[in-house]
Order: sequence, then C-alpha cells, then structure tokens
Amino acid sequence: MIKVRVPRRVIAVIAALVLVVPVGMFTGQTMAAAGATAAFPTTDLLSAPALGAPAPTSFGTCGPGGTCGAPYPGGMYAATPAQRGSLQAMQAVAIANVIHDHALDGGDAGAVQSWARPEADAQLWGLLVDSINAVHSGNATADQLNADAWLTAMLQREAVTTAQGAGLEYTKWAGLGIQGYSNLLSSNPTEAQLATFLAGTPQPYTNGGSATNSAASTDGGYCVYRSPLPLQADYTSNIFTPFSAPQTCFTPCTSILGCLPPTPSFGQFESWGAASQNNGRYSGFGSPTDVRSIAVGGAMAATATVGAIGGGLVTASALGSTLGGTAFQTAVFPFAGRAAPLAISAAQNAAAAAGESAADAAQEVIDAAEAAGGEAAASGVGIIVSAVIFAVTTAVQQGLTVISAAAIPGKLASLTAQAEATTPDPYAALTNNPSGLFSMFTGAVLPQPRFSTCDNSITISGFGALTAPCLNPTPIPAATPFDPQWVITPSGSTTSTTQPTLGLTDSSTGLTSTEFLHGNWIVTTATINGTTASAQGLRLHYADWTGAAHTAFLFANQTPAQFLTVADSAFDSAFDPSTCVTAGACSLTPEIQVVGAGGVHESVSVTGGAEVPTLPTPPPCTNPNPFLCGTHDTPTTTTVTGPT
Repeated sequence: MIKVRVPRRVIAVIAALVLVVPVGMFTGQTMAAAGATAAFPTTDLLSAPALGAPAPTSFGTCGPGGTCGAPYPGGMYAATPAQRGSLQAMQAVAIANVIHDHALDGGDAGAVQSWARPEADAQLWGLLVDSINAVHSGNATADQLNADAWLTAMLQREAVTTAQGAGLEYTKWAGLGIQGYSNLLSSNPTEAQLATFLAGTPQPYTNGGSATNSAASTDGGYCVYRSPLPLQADYTSNIFTPFSAPQTCFTPCTSILGCLPPTPSFGQFESWGAASQNNGRYSGFGSPTDVRSIAVGGAMAATATVGAIGGGLVTASALGSTLGGTAFQTAVFPFAGRAAPLAISAAQNAAAAAGESAADAAQEVIDAAEAAGGEAAASGVGIIVSAVIFAVTTAVQQGLTVISAAAIPGKLASLTAQAEATTPDPYAALTNNPSGLFSMFTGAVLPQPRFSTCDNSITISGFGALTAPCLNPTPIPAATPFDPQWVITPSGSTTSTTQPTLGLTDSSTGLTSTEFLHGNWIVTTATINGTTASAQGLRLHYADWTGAAHTAFLFANQTPAQFLTVADSAFDSAFDPSTCVTAGACSLTPEIQVVGAGGVHESVSVTGGAEVPTLPTPPPCTNPNPFLCGTHDTPTTTTVTGPT
C-alpha cells in the first residue's frame, strides 16, 4: 500500500472535520507493513448512515431545528436489508476488480477500500450499470435485481422531493406561507388539496415587508424571491436586481386591468425544486472533489480498457466491456477533472491532530487549494446539481407545452401526485441521462470519510445532515529495499540514477512532494503550511516540462514498467479513451517527463521491485515441553492452488 496524491482539478473544498478528533494518523510518520489492518473497520464505499436511514414517508415533515419541506437526506438512499447485502457483495467485487486491474497483492482489499476509494467507487458504478442492463435484458442475478430495486426507489424519492420542492419554491415566490405548505405535505394531501393551496393569490411581500424593509418578508413574495443555487441568476424580477422588479414591488397597481406578477415558467419551478433539494447533499465539505475524483478513476479505468492502451496492457480489465461502453463513459466523463491531491486532506487532518482548531486547519488547506487551483467550490457543486436537475426534469419537459401562469398551481400539484404514483425505470434514466443518474449515485457515497480513526459505531448523525465517518484506513507501509525504484535522468544528461524516492514540483497544484513506490501503489508525502502528511494511492499527479498537468497510473508489473498517463486538460465530457492516443491526450509509456525537486527537468522510469526473500527456516525445537515448541497438535500442511 502506498500513499498517493489524487490529482484532479483543485476545488476549494476538502473532507470535513466533524465530531471526532483524529488520532494522529497523519503526522508524517509512515506506518506498519502492507496487509496490516486498522484498529477499527474501514468505512464502506457506500455511506452506511445513508443506506440505513429510514426511508422518507412524509416528505414534508418538519424536523428538529425547523427543517421543513425537506426529508432527512439519508432517506433518499435508504436500502432494505436484502438490498444492503447485495450492495455489500458488489462492493467486494468492485474492490477485487481494482486489485485485479492494478495487479495488487491479494491482501490489499483493505488498502483499496482505504486509499483507492475513487477507483473502487468507479468500479461499483460500473457494476450498477451492469445490473441495470441485466434487469432490462431479463437475465439479472438476485444481487442485480436488488441493486436495480434500490436505484428505482432512489429515483422515485428524488422525483417526489423534486416535485414537492417545486411546490415549495412556488410557495416562496408567491408568499403563500412556507410553514403552511410543509404542514399540508405532512398531512398526506390529495392533489386537489395541494392545488387549492398553491392557487392562492401571489403576494409581493409577506409579514409587512416592503421595498424599504425587505428583511421583514420572511415568508417570501415575488419581489424578494431568489432562485436557488446554482440557478440563482434565473429569476431577476425582484428588488435586488436593478430596474427589473415590477411596479407592484414599489407602488400599488394602478391598472384597471390589474397587474399580473412576473410569473416564472413551470419548468423553472421544477428545476428550482430539484436544485433546492440537492444543494445541501452536494455542498458538503469536499463533495465536488470527491465526485470528480470518482469520475477520474472511471475515466482512467476506461482508458486502460480500450484502444491502443488496453491492447498494450497485459492485464485485461475485469469490467472491460462496461468501462469501455457508452453508458459508463457518458455518465462519468462530464465530471472528470483534476481534484485536490489526497495529501491536502491528509495535511488538514494532521494539523487538527497537532492541536490546531478544525476551522483553522480547514481554512489553511482551503486557501492552499484555492491558490493552487483557482476554482470556486460553487462551480463544482453546480455541475453536479445541474446534472441531477436535468435528470429528474427531462422526462417532464419532453412534450410539455407552454403553460399559463394560472395553470401552474394545478400542474405543480399534479407533478407531486404523478411522482408518488409512478415507478421510475433505471434503464430509462441510464439511457436518457446517464450523467444525472451517476450524480444521484454519488450522493450515496457522501459524505466521504475523514482521514482519521475512531469507532464509527458511536458516531451519531443528526437530523438533516449525515456526519462524515472516520475512514479508519489501513496503515501506510514503510519503504523497503524490495520496492520498485525510480530511474531518474536529468534533462540533457546521459547518466541515470536509481533511487527509492522521487521529488516532484507540481506547478499545476503548487505542491512539492516526495514519492516512493510499493508495487503499483504510490506513496506521497507533502508539506502544506508547515504540516507534513502522507497518503497512498494508485495515481501520480505531475506537471511535465511545459507545465501541463497529467494524471498517471503505474503498472510496475509490466516489462518494462509502464505509465498510463492522461492530460488533465483532456478530462471532460468529450474525452474519448479509444482515440486519446492519436489525439495526444493519453499515452502508455515506460518514461514520463516531470519537474523534479528544485525545478529540475527529469525523465523518469521505474525498475521493478525484487521479491522479498523468504524467512530462514527456524532450527528445530529441542525443548521437551511441546507447548513451548508450539507443536502440541499434530502438524498440518496446507496446499494453495492458484488459478490455472
């Protein structure tokens, strides 16, 4: 196992530090040998609190703290015991696939679950894609049927909350009373009752608010309404947008025909409902980075499967046909980009373990990420939420004619009734909007665990938010003389040196780091704002001699060792793994050009590690007491037969 930096587009949000104080896992020291286990079980790929949360039955019930109109978010992903068992089985297969595809040690399951979660999550998504297609084809296994049923329930809950969220946004816009709407939802209303409530006369302000006292209008009104992120620019007919508000926001209506309010379209209310229900789920500390990290794992895995790259690797992908398929790629690739290196998260936790406040540690790391990446967190959240919005609204929008303002309340009531009565089809969702379905799936792996150790069984999640669990990662192994070695040749030189550690200067992230190898694992150590941390993983992120950023997998088991590299600039919805070699966006090469320590341009290759020598046979025990010799039972032999 090794620590790796997980390269992607740096977004200024990293994993949250909540509730449990880390136990000093990231203080710069390396840990026990490969195969060692953590003190507590490593956290599952899918969020156990999310799967185990009660499914929402009354979507509008107000919870503690005044949370109204939104269900407990974990309930969106609630799974039956049978479904959880099948998802657990698929998790084991996903981890085994990563071990197979990267030629890892058979005992590295815990390390994959700890340090290669994005790659394993991408494999898990591929297995869910297989399940959807198998159910559609009529040849699904019991586990695939359970997985498809879980996705179906998830889609329906998303549709219902989106529909009810659309009604809530209309209620805010029209100033009809947020609490009244939530109370109505809690009573399991009929479609007619919902329509009657929403048919109330739209108000410019509520609770005595006015253009000069907008803060008093706490129950909304069309003059103070703002559409939710990431669609905040959609609605401008309010007093906060210069010269856009109608007359009735400032003076009473003087027209004998009456003054109609600037009513948004039905489609806008539906989109805003989806946005308001999903923003919280994907706005958690680190969520955009986590989703993009999974997407990069999927994009890299797909690249290793098809075209010239796939043909050049000896080990075929365990999920090759799925990873190389259109459904997988169109779902995942839009989210691929360069995410924050894993060492940033590790440094954040190390700072907290050293006694720094969580807030200070988080802010330091955020500042470092912002400086390196220059990208706002909201943009990452917006991409994810927008995909979900499109997924849940496309079916309704198709064939939808223009609806008059007067008909919108009835249509919104009908939208909720239809969502509650209609069973979605995951195959249709995968076919019509795979990236939206993938976005919904990623909500089930959030919040990603913190890089710390604790007993997750005593970690309690509050209503309205899921607490990020402790990862409980496997220990990072120390370097040994038997690990693969770096072969480093400075630019312009014909002399190479073989050494265990590679220094990198990554101008694309602003990080300097050192890397050592353990099989195909890469262990990265970096210092951020005075805090040193290590992490292991399967990716290397580096800047080449031109400053262009790249992400690489290492296959040290190949002869010679090979790097699968993809230019970060190629990670987008248009990325095509089958043609990326000819397009110059990816390569399978025994040597890469990096910027080493001190900014030196270097060509780097890898020489394979040696087999660890077997331990010498101990001398025979001569003590007459068999218990002291450990031979009080009859010796047994075990034969292990490998694959033929």
